[in-house]
Amino acid sequence: MRFQLLGPLQVVADGRQLELGPPKQRAVLAVLLLADGAVVSVDRLIDAVWDDDAPSSATASLQAYISNLRRALRGDGPGSPIVRQAPGYRLALPHGARVDLTELTEHTAAARGARESGRWPAALEETDAALALSEAPLLAEFAGAPWLSAESLRVEELRAECAETRIPALLALGRTAEALADAVALRRSAPLRDRACWLHMLAAYRAGRTAEALDAYRDYAQHLDTELGIDPGPELRDLQTLILAQSPELTTWPRPSAWTGAADVIAPAPAEVAEPPGQRDPVAGAALVGRGRELQAITTLLTEVAGGHTGWLVLTGPPGIGKTRLAEEAAARAECPVIWVDCPDESGAPPWWQMRRLVRALGSDPDEVLAVPADTDPDTARFLVYERLHLLLADERPRLLVIDDAQWADAATLGALAYLSGVLRGQPIGVVITVRDGHRPPELARLLTTLARTDRGRHLEVPALGAGDVAALANGIAEEPLSPAEATVLAERTGGNPFFVGEYARLPRADRAADIPSAVRSVLDRRLAGLETDLLEVLRGAAVIGERVDAQALALLRAAVGLDLDALADLLDEAADARILVTAHDCGAYEFAHGLLREHLLAGMPALRRRRLHLKIAELLSGAPENAGRRAQHLVDAQPLAAPLDVVAACREAAEHAAAQWSSETAARWWENALQAYGLLPDDQRSPAERDSLTVALLQALARAGRGQTVLDTAAGALQEALRSGRRATAGRIAAELLRVSGGWPWIAPGGDPSELLELLCRAVDLTADDPSAGAQVDAALAVGNCYHPDPAVVAGLLGRADALATASGDPDAVAAVLLGRLLTYSGVAVYSRQTLDWAEQLIALPHDRRQEDTVTAHSVATMATFNLADLDGTRVHLRAAISGSDQLRLPVLRVQLRWLEAVLAVWSGDLAEARRHHRIAIAVHGETELYGAGSALIALACLLRDEGDLAGEEILFEEYLDDGGEGMVAVVRSALCDTRDEAESLMASAPDDLQFWSSLGQAVLLAHLCAEFGLTDHAGKLLSQLADHRQEIAVIGQVGVVGPVALATARLRLLVGDRDGARRDLELARDIAQRSGGVPSVLRCRLFALELDPSARDDALADEAERIGMRGVAAAARR
Repeated sequence: MRFQLLGPLQVVADGRQLELGPPKQRAVLAVLLLADGAVVSVDRLIDAVWDDDAPSSATASLQAYISNLRRALRGDGPGSPIVRQAPGYRLALPHGARVDLTELTEHTAAARGARESGRWPAALEETDAALALSEAPLLAEFAGAPWLSAESLRVEELRAECAETRIPALLALGRTAEALADAVALRRSAPLRDRACWLHMLAAYRAGRTAEALDAYRDYAQHLDTELGIDPGPELRDLQTLILAQSPELTTWPRPSAWTGAADVIAPAPAEVAEPPGQRDPVAGAALVGRGRELQAITTLLTEVAGGHTGWLVLTGPPGIGKTRLAEEAAARAECPVIWVDCPDESGAPPWWQMRRLVRALGSDPDEVLAVPADTDPDTARFLVYERLHLLLADERPRLLVIDDAQWADAATLGALAYLSGVLRGQPIGVVITVRDGHRPPELARLLTTLARTDRGRHLEVPALGAGDVAALANGIAEEPLSPAEATVLAERTGGNPFFVGEYARLPRADRAADIPSAVRSVLDRRLAGLETDLLEVLRGAAVIGERVDAQALALLRAAVGLDLDALADLLDEAADARILVTAHDCGAYEFAHGLLREHLLAGMPALRRRRLHLKIAELLSGAPENAGRRAQHLVDAQPLAAPLDVVAACREAAEHAAAQWSSETAARWWENALQAYGLLPDDQRSPAERDSLTVALLQALARAGRGQTVLDTAAGALQEALRSGRRATAGRIAAELLRVSGGWPWIAPGGDPSELLELLCRAVDLTADDPSAGAQVDAALAVGNCYHPDPAVVAGLLGRADALATASGDPDAVAAVLLGRLLTYSGVAVYSRQTLDWAEQLIALPHDRRQEDTVTAHSVATMATFNLADLDGTRVHLRAAISGSDQLRLPVLRVQLRWLEAVLAVWSGDLAEARRHHRIAIAVHGETELYGAGSALIALACLLRDEGDLAGEEILFEEYLDDGGEGMVAVVRSALCDTRDEAESLMASAPDDLQFWSSLGQAVLLAHLCAEFGLTDHAGKLLSQLADHRQEIAVIGQVGVVGPVALATARLRLLVGDRDGARRDLELARDIAQRSGGVPSVLRCRLFALELDPSARDDALADEAERIGMRGVAAAARR
């Protein structure tokens, strides 16, 4: 949309000139446009239209003009740019709208900047554009109107400034004849301007007309004397002297002279152009009071952005406390582009919804930026998208980004923001995030935690207002001021909540004279009670549809309330006048002024009517895949009017759509809704198999989202239901799914409390006694749940019974469950490495329903066994197969585990920089899944630091793991990083009694190295006995860490106890294992120990080689 003020008033939209009505109506629009976004009072509008002849009906006529203009300017959208705001109206231009007067100002400012920096081609281009716009007079049809005089004068000044800039630009570019012609014209239009005469003189001189230049000075001096009785300024007199002296400096101006001693040529300063009478006010709210601390934080943030730094500000608090108002203040104060992203309270929004709006605001195509890259694994694809977003924001231009109501952002958007919070640094970007108190989804909690750990983030809880600030705020809004008594009571009754205070202050005086509302509900009831019935119905319909009345919502609303577009739009404009609706920050649509207003409208609707409207909206949304989530949510909200099977089908579609967009969290929510709807069916219409399939789909989605504890809770609930109803097959299916929720790791986390679920599985054993297939699956899941049992016979007995049941059943799915149970129970356990490879081979070869997924798991578990057995070629074969399968089948939990192994392989091969890169990716992806929150990242980082020689371990924050089941893992890590004898002695108490767990061999080898390092001879015998049968192996810690050849540890122990020959034999074995498997750091450690074995030997290259790959500890020891 383009607004034309230069010449006759015109508005052009989509290539069509709009009909603006009679002159008085056009005058109203002209005054609003000239105010440039500022509020124009009703009195001022009436004065502009009628001057001193305003009739008694002027206010009513003005309202009619406003209504007509709103209709004309609305176009196809729901909102009008004319906004009612006390004490009058303001024009909020639609997104992308242009005003020729604004363009004139911008071109003039650009020309001025180019002139001051000597960019003469740009100066000429900008002045030509400005002068082309200013050929016609401002609002020609209203010429001479008193309200137009100041702005008309400003336009003339802009035009003159452009002319005065164009002449030196032409001279600088060698276009002297054009410059002289322009100078003569300028002299005629401004006969009393020193600069016009100065430019005429110089242009004439440069054109070879010295006499004309001197005559111009003489004529101007006489004219000044005659008209004003004054002399020309010093710049003119100096120029006359330079012309008479034929000074060479005049031939280069406005460019500087290149020779030494050249005099400066000083022209009269350009006239200053007055600021426009109206200034855009982007904040349409009430006065901001009582927020000194918050405003200081905003100022600090904006100062950082202006200085080229990145800053984040999180504002939290209850509804109505003023978080959005503070964000608006930040946007108003920012001297840089502002991108505002609202997060509406619409659970049906598809994944990436808010991020799409951000990308669009940055000038890019969301379909391109957020597109899933082909032929890449899900994690890599997601991080490629994250990196595209990072590159969009990594710009030298300052920006302020506002994410409002982040608690309602979709999981994909929050995941991207969490990533950006870690990588955005050193760019002039400020991010303001508002978060309502209450439930916070895991992705939001992760984002806030990430920001809390960085020095770039600030978190402020916005407090309630004090009594004095409450009075100031209310009196700034109310048409009549509150008495001190009213203000005191108001502060008590509202709790200092600015939204509640504002709503009360907007009540008519008659209502305020009654009892002051004791609850917010009373305030909102009174606000809505003043609305017409038809308007209230429209607002309720809009509230059912969502928070925003955009083009799609407008079409739905029309169908829902049965009104034509003009009538509906007029009612929406009335709602905007009443401040129930406001113009959205990022577009011309309307949205509710506050979420509490929408919630109150919904609460005030009869339940049956609200559900019927939800049902109707769902019908209107059918048939479009992109509306799957919104349609499903409306059907869920329409229950029990909506047919349960329709709800199930819609939720299934929404879940599948979310899963395709990598949003497993959203998919899980839809599967949960589908299960709840299925439960509403009559008993005779329900199928156990269908319910089981929905339950399994929910468990799979939760597992893919990494919601470990939620998976276990859901499985427990499903098992309880199966036990109550006596469904043996269901218990077997849930147990089989439980086996597969954690990829290649056991479903029970280290340090977790599985007692409730284990008890249910034990009861399921009795339930499935007569069903060998289901019984085998239950026993297999129970065995995995007991994988940390101190008595290995318990697990062995469960697996043996499961094996017998599976064989008796003849069911390949049961056999597969038992094989998978064996793999997971002993996943990473060195004692079972060879058997693990046999089980993996059997599972891969076995035809069964979950063969593809189980094959990937088998390959993943096999990587640990082959690594332990020093078969690194086999490890890489299994790794490639597992990665390919997890990518193809979209198994993110398995892919996370394989990410860690990629980092471990990089450590083993000595590429510590590559290991660091893998670690960063793995930690980020692992953090998104919440898979085994305790221990994995801890061990991975410790093993890397150990090889780097950083035993201080300052990067490791142990306290983060102590409350999350990570105590055992902390002991392993301290064994890797211990550097004092006392600590080493205390750690010996944590030594494993046997090697039955996935971390046991790695911990024992670490303790063996400590024992040798600090001469703890008393413990050497036990450790040597434990490790003797594993000397041919590499000590790995699951898929997250590698310690090195076991034989190197036993070699050091043997030297400690005086067995020097045994130490040499084990050293050679360790060196052979490391060399043939590419273990560069282990080879260097073997060479270092060889020097300890033979103090007379020399290895001059060792220190340099260790330093080159980043093993600073080995390098330092070699130099000693």
